[in-house]
Amino acid sequence: MRKKRILVVDDEIIIADDLAITLGKLGYEALEPALSYNEALRSLAKESVDLAILDINLSTKKSGIDVAHHIREQYDIPFIFLTSYTDTRTLELAKATMPYAYLVKPYEGPDVMMAIEIALNNLQ
Repeated sequence: MRKKRILVVDDEIIIADDLAITLGKLGYEALEPALSYNEALRSLAKESVDLAILDINLSTKKSGIDVAHHIREQYDIPFIFLTSYTDTRTLELAKATMPYAYLVKPYEGPDVMMAIEIALNNLQ
């Protein structure tokens, strides 16, 4: 059985790389992280992606929530938000995209694994 391919979208390269390493240790294949909305769209278009983990704030005009809307419109893959934002407004914006999970930074490997496995299971 092939490893599930996961796209990490986070504008902070240190966090994106750390998450990619964590995913590898958990037995997933982490794709090259996308650091912006545009990079995320390019990766989604050219790569086979089983799941995306999206940071909400991408330090640009377009956010992880915009990426989530694009995924909903164009792809049949689950996505998980991984963010440090816990305010009500951000939560409401995120909920409107119907994510498969919402994880708060800092994350722990087991929490990420559980969210991924539930998301992949719920897709089936």
